[in-house]
Amino acid sequence: MIANITLEKMIRAQERGCRTVLVVDDLNFYVARQGVERLQKAGGVVIKNNPFTLAWRHISNGEYQKFFNRNHQKVMLVDSHVFCGSLNVADPYSGVRYGDSSFRDLNILVRDQEAKDVRSFFMEILSQNEEQLPEPMQGQALLKVFSDLDEKFAAKHASTQESNVDFKFLEERPPSKTEVTDHILHLVRSAQSSIRIIQPYVQNIEEVEHELFEAMDKRGVSVEIITARKRDQPIYQSFLNADLFSELMKRGAKIYEEPYKYLHMKAVDIDDGRYLTIGSLNQDHCSYYQNNEANVLLSKKEPNGQVAPEYNQFRKIYNNLLSECRRVHPDESYSYGGYIENKLWRLSLFATRWVCLNREVGVPRKSE
Repeated sequence: MIANITLEKMIRAQERGCRTVLVVDDLNFYVARQGVERLQKAGGVVIKNNPFTLAWRHISNGEYQKFFNRNHQKVMLVDSHVFCGSLNVADPYSGVRYGDSSFRDLNILVRDQEAKDVRSFFMEILSQNEEQLPEPMQGQALLKVFSDLDEKFAAKHASTQESNVDFKFLEERPPSKTEVTDHILHLVRSAQSSIRIIQPYVQNIEEVEHELFEAMDKRGVSVEIITARKRDQPIYQSFLNADLFSELMKRGAKIYEEPYKYLHMKAVDIDDGRYLTIGSLNQDHCSYYQNNEANVLLSKKEPNGQVAPEYNQFRKIYNNLLSECRRVHPDESYSYGGYIENKLWRLSLFATRWVCLNREVGVPRKSE
């Protein structure tokens, strides 16, 4: 239902004269054909990113990894307002008004931004899929559309009051662009007092755990992590959080799990709002080394300055979530059957890790 409602609103926006672009990865392209055709007829652009029709080209060029390089970003740009987070446009992820509320998601809306980097993000996707664009938007025409938009919103943004918080749009297109993962590692490395993380899908990423260990052991930083107990992806369902977070708990990290719904939020909070990043990045090998991801980063310009208004709302959501979680006990262990199942899934994850780390370019980044 929510997908059809969203598509209908995009059609109406296009009919009002707004330029509308819908980008969906071909792996999850379940959009109603009739709605897509109506949007395109109205002048909107619909892109199937990384279409399966290119699979043989990737394989014949020896670039089979590109087939697995999927868009996992959730980004919307409306004029100068940026919406980014973990929400998929599907009924299970929507609240009870539009869906079944099976998942708990976290998104951020940042208003009145120049947003040139977000427009560049969309332009790059359109350029890479130029053969899917209508002919009047190809080549130099596409560049002019975005150049005109940049000029328009740069002038508008120049007249707005300067904020005491920096806004950054972070993009992940491994192996050439790794802004999200690089920034998260840097933020953890810079933490002085506290680290709060919400992360539902977890693998033991060596670089992340190294930085968390360093923060706790050498700087006395407190670490608190909220993760999922129920996970929708079968490959993660057999894992106990007492196993995944055993080394962190030995060092004093507090680990909590949401036991009721599918947790789908992804966020990192450093030093009570000095830095806050929200987006699509999971702490697993696909997100860190394979998928295209996007996060928003808010940071205080001055160490003693005010936090972003969005941070105060985040803390309310975080505290409410925490109140409904249970503390993970380090003594929890697998049943015999659960242990065997977990080992089998680990073999599958090992294969996934191999695919992710053996791209044509790029290796895991090393901690400084």
